[in-house]
Amino acid sequence: MGTVAGQQEASAGVSHGLCVDQVAGNPVLEQRCNGYASVLKAHGGSSVFLALPSGDSSSPEKVQQDIAAALAAHPGVNGIFTLGAPEAVSAVAAVKQAGKAGKITIGTTDLSNADLQAVQTGDLGFVLDQHNTATRSPAPPTAHISE
Repeated sequence: MGTVAGQQEASAGVSHGLCVDQVAGNPVLEQRCNGYASVLKAHGGSSVFLALPSGDSSSPEKVQQDIAAALAAHPGVNGIFTLGAPEAVSAVAAVKQAGKAGKITIGTTDLSNADLQAVQTGDLGFVLDQHNTATRSPAPPTAHISE
């Protein structure tokens, strides 16, 4: 899924990405960030990795603060890939707080009503669905992309 996200963002012009991992040490999530980073690098870009502190990941406000701090520390970031639906909502808020709405492409995994609404409004560039929601069985990721 990280490679699909990297392809989506690279095709949108992202040259410096931020991958937000809400469960530090989870090898599946780290693999997604690594895939994202490798695609951006293959397209001449770069990325940074943000592992959220475990105490922060359950608080949308703290996640927003952590992402905002990462954006301040890395002002060249023009793409964000979050590894979960709630973190994407926090990323949208952090980008708006930083005054960079419309300048940073944001994408995420997993579906939520808030994320799909954010795709419709253009706040999120894409949402990757890793599950067949009808059966909850694994299926190839599907992209819901903002036009």
